[in-house]
Amino acid sequence: MKRLLFLVALATAVTGAAADLPTAITLSNGFVMKDCTIVRWDTDTILVKYVGGTVPVRLDNIDPEQRAVIIAHQAAALKHQRETDKKETRTLAKEAHTEEVHERRAAERQAEAVHKAAAIQEGLEQHHLVVGMTMEQVHMIFGTPSRATSYTSTHLEDAWIYDGRGKDARGVPCNLQVRFKNGVVTGWGNIFHQ
Repeated sequence: MKRLLFLVALATAVTGAAADLPTAITLSNGFVMKDCTIVRWDTDTILVKYVGGTVPVRLDNIDPEQRAVIIAHQAAALKHQRETDKKETRTLAKEAHTEEVHERRAAERQAEAVHKAAAIQEGLEQHHLVVGMTMEQVHMIFGTPSRATSYTSTHLEDAWIYDGRGKDARGVPCNLQVRFKNGVVTGWGNIFHQ
């Protein structure tokens, strides 16, 4: 609660300070900068946005009366600016970290997709199954299945049976069941009764 009151008081002090600052700054050479806003503070310089643009102005080049008003607000403005800079730095660091994580994950997904595509291509060339193959690719390897079964009414999960294409642990031929979800191989296994 004390921190909240402190931040409210600080915001009020800085806002009040900004209201007291001159909106037209007269330089020691007589030039007048109209519609001024101090956008950045330093110990001996301020960055001033005015009708003619945004320029750095050394405090000792400002009319002495206006310089005194500006210097009176300088400590609070610098403190507020440091706090704002810290918050902005933390925010930028978080954003950079988040972007780095997204880029790393995208690169990992890309590498995984390249690896999977290579594995599928190898499976097609060597006539063996790979998780991620499409029904068409399985058909290219083994041909038309002996039987096909759908486990849902929308054909999201299917199984193709190839008689005699599997082998049990002793190398004895048995039936091979290839399982699909959304038309993509999710696994396969030997079946002995069907």
